[in-house]
Amino acid sequence: MNDARDDDSALRRVLREADPASGLPPLTARDAGLIRERIMLASRAAAPAPRRRGWLIGGLSAATAAAAGAIAVPLMIGTGAGGVTALQSPPAGGPAAICAEVSSEALETAADLAFRADVESIDGLTVVLRVTSRFAGDVSDTVTVPQGAGVGVDGAPPAFTEGGSYLVAARDGFVLGCGLTGEDEPALATVYEQAF
Repeated sequence: MNDARDDDSALRRVLREADPASGLPPLTARDAGLIRERIMLASRAAAPAPRRRGWLIGGLSAATAAAAGAIAVPLMIGTGAGGVTALQSPPAGGPAAICAEVSSEALETAADLAFRADVESIDGLTVVLRVTSRFAGDVSDTVTVPQGAGVGVDGAPPAFTEGGSYLVAARDGFVLGCGLTGEDEPALATVYEQAF
């Protein structure tokens, strides 16, 4: 019986030593509330819509026309002033979302869109950025991104501050976390300049 308890305590000790978040402070009640709010908003957005067969054909027609317009208009007029690029948060982190070291090679490989921008406004969970320079990809002058919760969770987007300047990397419409998106500081700026 003692052998089983010794094995359990040894296993717990190994797990504690391997935990990458063991040095982080516990979440505050506010941070936990923000995370719960984001989960609830995401689950509401994923909830199935009620069945309305009568509106289905009209709705699909309108959606098809809107999608065609969303593709055709930028192709005809190009991107730049006037357009808005909307980026999303990546799927939730978790144990698999362990970040690698931030490097120019990692950034160049991971990002298909990279730019420097200033925070123009923050409205709840949406941040409006004004692009000041472009490193990679085709991005409009205005970009919307989700507001991060400001917790040290691997893969989570940063918490933007009004008037701040940020370096933003994205792939397939999702903001890249893990230190690849962050405040415009000399160390991260050097990584961006080396990558692009």
